Amino acid sequence: PARAALQTDLALPLRPPVILVTMHPATLAVHPVKEALAVAAAMDEVEATYVITLPNSDEGTVTEIRRIMQQAAGKPGRKAVEAARPTPLPLP
Repeated sequence: PARAALQTDLALPLRPPVILVTMHPATLAVHPVKEALAVAAAMDEVEATYVITLPNSDEGTVTEIRRIMQQAAGKPGRKAVEAARPTPLPLP
């Protein structure tokens, strides 16, 4: 989609740099929550616009990772979105 349409859809001004964060842990990851906390902390170190895709709503660890990423998205210039959109944005 065009930048303007994406900004409207996200309700977020896409000021450069724009970084897409996707934290979808491997099923057998050893420390997925620790990894999510490290990603969230790294976002605090780099001033940017962040679009964060959330992992699916699985049980257990993924629920905790979703909470961490949603909390990280609560800061200015950040937006959390579901990875699977119910209606995809139209392509130009």
